[in-house]
Amino acid sequence: MTVTRANLRARRRPPYGLVVWQQGRLDFAALQERLQPSTAGAGRLAAATPAAYVVFDLLARQGTDLRPLPWAERHRRLEELLGARLPHGLVLMPTSADPAVGRLWMREHTASGIEGVVAKRVDQPYRAGARGWRKVKTRLSAEAVVGGVLGTLAEPDALVVGRFGAHGRLRVAGRTTPLSPAARAQLRGVLTAPAGGHPWPEVIPSARFGQRPSEPVAYVQVAPEVVVELEVDAAFEYGRWRHPVRFMRSRLDLRPEEVMQASAALDPDVLAVQEVGDPKALTGYRSERLDTISRAGDTYSSPFT
Repeated sequence: MTVTRANLRARRRPPYGLVVWQQGRLDFAALQERLQPSTAGAGRLAAATPAAYVVFDLLARQGTDLRPLPWAERHRRLEELLGARLPHGLVLMPTSADPAVGRLWMREHTASGIEGVVAKRVDQPYRAGARGWRKVKTRLSAEAVVGGVLGTLAEPDALVVGRFGAHGRLRVAGRTTPLSPAARAQLRGVLTAPAGGHPWPEVIPSARFGQRPSEPVAYVQVAPEVVVELEVDAAFEYGRWRHPVRFMRSRLDLRPEEVMQASAALDPDVLAVQEVGDPKALTGYRSERLDTISRAGDTYSSPFT
């Protein structure tokens, strides 16, 4: 059987995602550019940053509704439909029923943009609009320098953090989630106003936090002297975290110059491989590696965003 995009459209309706692979990793920012509604320059972008069409389920085929079938049977039919001769740009989502493989994907592939795994029950039918999948993210720890706050120095609502680039310049790398009362108390009196100049402008674009469309964000500048430990995920690209990070503790034992350069490969300690650490947690489940996938309004990442 020769598989083409035309007969795939005519014969089935599989859930799918789009990914862009560049320089050895998934590039979510490049994917966002490809998803812009304007058609101007679409051909140029397609040639410069080709996207792959990733299929991970089969809901109907030749007029037959397959949603009541268990996932294992739907996936078997999907593999049968696609066969071994996939057209260029079409990718079948890799899967494994082995928890060790899921742990390997989560621990060893963060540098390529893999954020975790999706766990699905092999005996589960497709439930439109229901939460039947388990998104399991790899959690990492990392250090960063506080360069500003949202709120006030006395009562910060969130931190604006930075990491050093290849040329030693402190760059905005992201923002934290809202600080807890305990975190505010820990930082009170530690953060101070800059005595002289500051490496960042007084207003920064929210795109530096991964927030799009980008809007100007006013913040209170802080002397870039305090290092903090953060809980982060693997969505780190272009020197920034795409998702808000979580403050864990201040690191008064570290100096800013000791913070790892943001341009280096992000390889901090794994804090937790949620639920996958226990093989029993995936009993009856099958793991799918999710490479930052966009699907009809939903965004996933290798485990998931």
